[in-house]
Amino acid sequence: MQRRSVLSYFEFSTLAALWIFFNSDIDVVLLEIGLGGRLDAVNIVDGDVTIISSIGMDHQDWLGDSLELIGAEKAGILRKDVPLVYGDEYPLESILNRAHDLNVPLYIAGQQISWEISKASSSFHWHGERNGIQTSLSELPLTNIYVANIGLALQALFLLGLELPDEKIKHALGKLSNPGRQELRNDVETNISVLLDVAHNPAAMELLAINLKRKKAKNPALQKISAVMAVMADKDIEGMAAALESTVDFWYIAQVEEPRCMPVEEVAGWLEQNDKIKGFLVKQDSVVAAYDQACKASAEFEAAHPGKESLVIVVGSFYTVAAVRELSKTVG
Repeated sequence: MQRRSVLSYFEFSTLAALWIFFNSDIDVVLLEIGLGGRLDAVNIVDGDVTIISSIGMDHQDWLGDSLELIGAEKAGILRKDVPLVYGDEYPLESILNRAHDLNVPLYIAGQQISWEISKASSSFHWHGERNGIQTSLSELPLTNIYVANIGLALQALFLLGLELPDEKIKHALGKLSNPGRQELRNDVETNISVLLDVAHNPAAMELLAINLKRKKAKNPALQKISAVMAVMADKDIEGMAAALESTVDFWYIAQVEEPRCMPVEEVAGWLEQNDKIKGFLVKQDSVVAAYDQACKASAEFEAAHPGKESLVIVVGSFYTVAAVRELSKTVG
C-alpha cells in the first residue's frame, strides 16, 4: 500500500523544474539552494561543484543568531569529495570543519582563487586553478555583476571541465547583466541616473557602498547620492543603513504593498537614531512617491549646479526595486 504525501509549493516546484531539466537538451544546470541550504528542497540534488558565495546575517529566526550557526546550515549542501568554491576571505569554522569531514577540496577567495580590479577601474584580473594548475586571466571586463561573484563562477566553470577560449570568456562577461542587481538605468521623466539593487542585508549593502565609493572616485562630478528604501520587517535596518551612511547624502523612505513590509514610521524610528542620517530623511507613503521625489530633487540639484551629477539608488528588497523599475529605462 502506497503512502500519500503532501508536497509543499517549493518541493513540488523543485521536482517539476528537475523533471524539465532532465528531459531537456542542456549542458549545465545551475541550481540555487534557497533559505539556509541544509533543509531546502533543492538540496536533494548532488552537484558536481558546490558554491557558497558568502555568509551574512540574514533570516536569523530560521538559521540562528550567529555566523557560525548560519554557516553550519549552509554547510549542509556540501557533498563528499565534491569541490567547494567559497567566497568568504575569512572562512567560517563550521564550514571548514564540515568540509574536512567530507574530504571536500577547497577553493577559497584570497587563497586558492583571487582577483583584483585594475587601477583605472576598467577591468579586472583573475587568478585560480585551471586544468589542475594555477593560472591567470587578465583584462576581464567589469560589469554590473559583482567581481567576486564572477571570480567564483570562473573557478566553478573550470572545475567542471568546461573549457572556453579566453576571448569567448571575455565576450560573455562583457554581455552580462542582472536586472535589479547593481543595475544602472535612467529615470524616464527626468533622465536622472538610477541604480537598482535588491540588496536587503548589511553584507549586500556594504558591497553596494564599495561600488558607490568606486563610482565617486572614478567620476568626481558625482556629488549627490540619494537612496530610496523600503525593507521587510525582519531585516536589520540599522545595519543596512550603517553600511551606506558614509556614501548616501539623502534618504527617501517608504513602504510597499506587502504584508511583511516594515512600516515607514518604524523605518524612520531606526534611521533617526543615526546622527549622520536623521537630518537628511524624507518619508513617503509609497516607493513610487519616494522615487519620484528623489528623482525630481536630483534634477533640481543638477540644474542648480551645472557640471555636477547625481545618482538615485533604489534598495531594500525585491519588492522595492520591482515597484519602480518600469519607471526607468535602459542606459543608452
